[in-house]
Amino acid sequence: MTGLRTRRSLQALGIAAFLAVLMAASGSCKKSSSGPETLTANVTFTNYCGADMDVSMDGTVQFTIENGNANTITGVTAGSHSFEVTKSDNGNVLYTDTFTVQGGATYSINVEGAATISVTNNYGQLLRIFKNDVYLGDIADGLTQAIAKVKFNTYTLEAKLKDEDTVVATTSFVVTEIQDYPWTITP
Repeated sequence: MTGLRTRRSLQALGIAAFLAVLMAASGSCKKSSSGPETLTANVTFTNYCGADMDVSMDGTVQFTIENGNANTITGVTAGSHSFEVTKSDNGNVLYTDTFTVQGGATYSINVEGAATISVTNNYGQLLRIFKNDVYLGDIADGLTQAIAKVKFNTYTLEAKLKDEDTVVATTSFVVTEIQDYPWTITP
């Protein structure tokens, strides 16, 4: 009879120990009361426009970025968001877009210059065009060519004869607005 009691006692202890382990394990597997983890995205803006710019998401300014720098909006929730970049000093829109953000993704947006310089050659000969001493290309007589994505800055343009290093025309622009800056070259 004592052997039977000992077996039952051991069985009871074994069942109790098993239940204790089961309860401890189930306690460590509890779901978080905050729900499943949500992945967010990062959206990085890099300023190549030549002036300070303000970055907004969904109509709220997030930060200002100086020319040549970058900054990141972190923790962007998945879903559709609108982004806008404006020139800090006057509010001119440099970039705008609405897109669907995927959780866990990283987005990079480069904001470049938005002005244009249009060069018209009415000189009568093929000319070589330079911007701040950098050769841009040739332009035939009677044609207009655009220099796109011009940053906010000061520029000196020169026109030289094709086969010589003779400067036949020069001009300067202070690019402060998003617009077309025309230059017509005449004799």
